[in-house]
Amino acid sequence: EAATFAREQGFETEDIKEIARKTQALPKVNTKRQRIVVFTQGKDDTVLATENEVTTFPVLVSDQSEIVDTNGAGDAFVGG
Repeated sequence: EAATFAREQGFETEDIKEIARKTQALPKVNTKRQRIVVFTQGKDDTVLATENEVTTFPVLVSDQSEIVDTNGAGDAFVGG
């Protein structure tokens, strides 16, 4: 999804960190709060971009027996 967004925006890169950085820097209507960009990538590192930096976080591996339901997992992850 990030790569498709990048192409549509004309970012001319496939590097996920650079896509996150460029997405974070896009103009905003509400300039009172900074934009924070989070890209999840399944089992691959999660990418977080703020105004000052791009950081990656490894995905924690859970035992399949601990997973009850994955509905809404992505929304809950990003929402905190």
